[in-house]
Amino acid sequence: MSTSVESPRVRLSRATRQIAPLLEAREVFGAGEPFATLRELAHRRSRSGAYAVYVLLLDDAAQDTHSRTNSGQADMPCVYVGQTSKGVGTRYEDHLVGYKSRAYIRQNVIGMLPGVHERYNPLPDLDTALAAEAALAEALRVIGCTVFGGH
Repeated sequence: MSTSVESPRVRLSRATRQIAPLLEAREVFGAGEPFATLRELAHRRSRSGAYAVYVLLLDDAAQDTHSRTNSGQADMPCVYVGQTSKGVGTRYEDHLVGYKSRAYIRQNVIGMLPGVHERYNPLPDLDTALAAEAALAEALRVIGCTVFGGH
């Protein structure tokens, strides 16, 4: 669990170190969904795709603002999973200013977790991006994260 005295950079680094190895191990050794889909997506990624998935680290306070959330393990991060046809940096900036973004994201976002999502990008089309978003969100739930988004 994080403390409010840690810098955002430290929290992002710690979250990536918690999540990435668990996802990668399950992607390699995990049976069934969502890991089979993630395995396939990592190998099918496009060199020039117009879509991408992304993961944002949220402050733990986000859990208190949304009653429909799937509560994860207390020691695992709270994240938001989305997909975009923009660059992930541009979409992140949109979240910061509230453009097509829920208030609980804008108010609780700490930063992006490229070490978690970059292995799946770019994606060739919207259908693939939607499948990647759903699979990545479910995989993060399975490893214990509290997940928002991932429609």
